[in-house]
Amino acid sequence: MGAGFGGPEHLTLKALRVLEVAEVVLHDRLVHPGVLALAKGELVPVGKEGYGGKTPREAITARLIALAGGGGVVARLKGGDPMVFGRGGEEALALRRAGIPFEVVPGVTSAVGALSALGLPLTHRGLARSFAVATGHDPALPLPRADTLVLLMPLHTLGGLKERLLERFPPETPLALLARVGWPGEAVRLGRVEDLPGLGEGLPPRPSWWWGRWWGFMANSSRRTTAFSEAEKAAVYRALLTRRDIRHFRPDPIPEEVLERLYQAFHAAPSVGLTQPWAIVEIRERATKERVFALHQEARARERALFQGKAQRVYDRLRLEGLLEAPLHLAVFQRPVARSLGHHTMPETLAYSVVLAVGNLWTAARAEGIGVGWVSILEPEAVARLLGAPPDYRLLAYLCLGYPRAWPDEPLLERAGWRQREPLLRYRERFP
Repeated sequence: MGAGFGGPEHLTLKALRVLEVAEVVLHDRLVHPGVLALAKGELVPVGKEGYGGKTPREAITARLIALAGGGGVVARLKGGDPMVFGRGGEEALALRRAGIPFEVVPGVTSAVGALSALGLPLTHRGLARSFAVATGHDPALPLPRADTLVLLMPLHTLGGLKERLLERFPPETPLALLARVGWPGEAVRLGRVEDLPGLGEGLPPRPSWWWGRWWGFMANSSRRTTAFSEAEKAAVYRALLTRRDIRHFRPDPIPEEVLERLYQAFHAAPSVGLTQPWAIVEIRERATKERVFALHQEARARERALFQGKAQRVYDRLRLEGLLEAPLHLAVFQRPVARSLGHHTMPETLAYSVVLAVGNLWTAARAEGIGVGWVSILEPEAVARLLGAPPDYRLLAYLCLGYPRAWPDEPLLERAGWRQREPLLRYRERFP
């Protein structure tokens, strides 16, 4: 029978009932101590620990047959599910040949349950319709084809697996390494194929490896690790420090699954009182973009008159043709929300919450290689009227999204000589 992954909270009720009546429990070494503590009968350790000592399979089967042949209730307890890489089928066949009746009690396999507990889905509408589970012992074996892959016990073969993965996937393909989920010392490391095998350094034995096309669900997991790996931290800071306000785009459309990930990042943003005071209007039609561009041109003409001399000449060079080039526009609104905690003394925090969501989307877009341009030379009320927004909806951001023609090394305004980045103003305790 299966002990499930992790502690006793993942044990099935049927497995618990069997543990309470079994006179002898033959258990694998990797069954959680909290599960073993529920057994009423004699505990006999068998099985093996990954890449360590083991009880020969024949000896386990012989002992199982001998104990069960005596007429008592004997439980063969395995981690996860006994029929998922647990050799439960081999032992069941041996019992059948010996004429001993038995029953299989399923367990929650880590290949599914551990991922769910961490907020890592195997399938998701629009992103993944299939998943495959395999062992990671032999990197020479072909990898199964599926939208999501789970490899069990790959720790000692990560280098070889990397070579096989790079034959099918780009180096930036995301993955997660999981170890001891539900146990003390639980570890979750996020990275990419190119981070192997170093991403696995220092992990406990027998980790699982999860590959998926999105990570946004990790934000909803209360059990994720608090610290990122060095590779993860480097990726986060790279995205933050190389974000740019993009002004020129290629016409290539953004794949819907990528756009879905950006929306997940947007919607995962913190908001005052968990109000989530945002709404997005997608703009894809050329006619609507042209009308927005016309509003921009009117606002630009009024703003240009505010500058003189060199400033006006630099201003004239800062064109915004990206409004017509970008395949997708997003109009981000602050919507009215019911009374909630946190924003009565500072009502502007509702707007700040929307801006935080925009920042999430912008950072995620950078990680996906997608450029974002924030168009602020627009009259918000005019855009709101054009898009038919309700009177109490307030436009806070108008964004152009698409793959950039080029990724600038420095901000466009800095390169154009409009303004240079200034040192951070930072004080301790109070202003001087």
